[in-house]
Amino acid sequence: MSDTPHPVDPASRTTIPTVQTLSIQAASLIRSIASLSTVFWISIGGTILTVLFAGLNQLPANVASDSIYIGEYQVPKSILPIASLGFAAFVFWLTSNHLRMLDQVLTDSHMPFETMQEIFTLNPPVLNIFHPDNHRPFKMGTGSSILLINWSVFFGNSIAFTLSSAVQRGASISDFEIPELALYGVFTIAIIAYGVRAIDGPLDNILERLHGSTFKFGWARVLLAILLIVGVAAVNNVDQFRNPSDQSDGLLGPSMANAIDGETLFINGIEVQLIGIDAMEPDQVCLDRAGIDYPCGRAATRHLEQLVADRPIVCLPLFAVSKARIVASCNLLPEGAVPPKDSDAFMAADRRYSMSARMVRDGHALTVGIGKKYIQQDEVDAQRERVGIWGGSFEPPWTYRARR
Repeated sequence: MSDTPHPVDPASRTTIPTVQTLSIQAASLIRSIASLSTVFWISIGGTILTVLFAGLNQLPANVASDSIYIGEYQVPKSILPIASLGFAAFVFWLTSNHLRMLDQVLTDSHMPFETMQEIFTLNPPVLNIFHPDNHRPFKMGTGSSILLINWSVFFGNSIAFTLSSAVQRGASISDFEIPELALYGVFTIAIIAYGVRAIDGPLDNILERLHGSTFKFGWARVLLAILLIVGVAAVNNVDQFRNPSDQSDGLLGPSMANAIDGETLFINGIEVQLIGIDAMEPDQVCLDRAGIDYPCGRAATRHLEQLVADRPIVCLPLFAVSKARIVASCNLLPEGAVPPKDSDAFMAADRRYSMSARMVRDGHALTVGIGKKYIQQDEVDAQRERVGIWGGSFEPPWTYRARR
């Protein structure tokens, strides 16, 4: 049988080389593998970003804030969980799309089997998830295991962002209400399930074509993924769930705190009610100097947030209301100051940094009980200078609660 002759250019009478079908198929296969590598790099880059943001979130300036500050820019914590889920859904879709494309290339290819295997051997994708060892469920160092670890760290940080937005802004819920937290949990599970289902099918087909075996997660990989997700989420929020009740010095802190309302802080998993004051209720409305309504309750909460945003708080617990709630005397820790060693050192500290006194002096709370003995003068000064609620008219918070 004679070979098919090459076409001839009539002008130059030179032979024009034809493009072999095999080379087109090989190039298509190589391009498909390379594009899959790009998608893997995108997913790894996304995980690195979540690790970066999680680290920034642990900085003192960001712990008690509702945003993460990067130089002069700030990223609201509340958008990070949504952005993480959106990124995960997009990359899962992109990965499954490229795997299906690669599977289709293999299906339509007329290349010899040995040639296809040689292409995968010489030009593997990042992580080399098509190596024959990847189908073994107990091989932890394979590309598929590394990809699973990558996504586990990603989702662990994503859950940490949610807890940071919800927990650090006050007790167990704040920026996120319980229905929103539950909905976020459902969406997280749904996206993980979608990713597993969308990627597993074409990956099985490709491994079957190349090695005659399908991919299996195996219980070891599943357990590793669960431990990583829970561990990463816990490490990024360990300070918020630590039990501080057994400190040997009898104090709570020093630690970063968050405001729940105008008289309650959240420190290391404990609600701390400031002693001697009664702040405006969160939904309370007062009148300003011009007789116009303004949300004095929210103003009290915001003011306490601002007071605790910049430096650690140290508290002397006085008595427990419940296992997770105490009444305490709390002080701001001045910059560069040595934390008190015990209750005596706490009592000897500069009273100008008392949180109870500051809230009364700035006109956002009234003295009650023991506060009338120790910080009454702060209330007199606030009233005389007409600061905060004293600038207009208001209803005492205890009267407001009784009427409501």
